[in-house]
Amino acid sequence: MIRQRKLAAGTNSSVVVDRCQVCDSADLETVIFIGYLPPVNTMPAIGSRPAEQPAYPAEVPALPKLPIVQIGLIVDPAILFPPSYPYTSGTTKILRENFAELSAEIAQLIPLSRPI
Repeated sequence: MIRQRKLAAGTNSSVVVDRCQVCDSADLETVIFIGYLPPVNTMPAIGSRPAEQPAYPAEVPALPKLPIVQIGLIVDPAILFPPSYPYTSGTTKILRENFAELSAEIAQLIPLSRPI
């Protein structure tokens, strides 16, 4: 069965995460909520005149039975990554190498296996 995803009001096609993205359970509990944050590249310059700007909830929900956390809102990629977005990690060699090294270090500390 394909479940309809709940879109966040006024946020293009941002999706509210109201069920676990791994097991589809509805038993999510908020671990931390740090308020509402604007997309990273829309921060106004220091000293500029205050103006209204979009902001999105920064919530981290989790399931008591699973040792993972998730994000509470999947913000529309068109909002987060407009054509003017300058950061592209996949095309930056030093970042790819850094993330590969970080992944190897984490795998030594926390060996992960596929669930049965």
